[in-house]
Amino acid sequence: MASHSNVVEPPSPSMTYGYHRITILAALLNALTLIGIAIFIGGEAYKRITNPEPVQGTVLFITAGIGLIVNLYIGLGMKNQADNVNIRSAMLHVMGDAAASAGVIVAGIIMYFTQCIF
Repeated sequence: MASHSNVVEPPSPSMTYGYHRITILAALLNALTLIGIAIFIGGEAYKRITNPEPVQGTVLFITAGIGLIVNLYIGLGMKNQADNVNIRSAMLHVMGDAAASAGVIVAGIIMYFTQCIF
């Protein structure tokens, strides 16, 4: 979002193309951050697979609920700026996260009523 606001700056003697390329650098930073997060989550998943713990349904439900609300707020807030490919990509990513949070809420409800702890 911060890089998007810099795009409107006009070209200067040192920045002859203006600031339009800053969105490409922002996308690169976003991709590298996501790769790092994915590696971290993969490591945590491996630890959980090798040493399983019971699922805490209440914590699962509350965390997924907060995630759903925050992701919907952010995703719908970006809807008006979806003409930029990077903003559209971020919006779709956040909406996908919101859908995943909704799925976790459904799984939590099923686990609560069936008393099944995977």
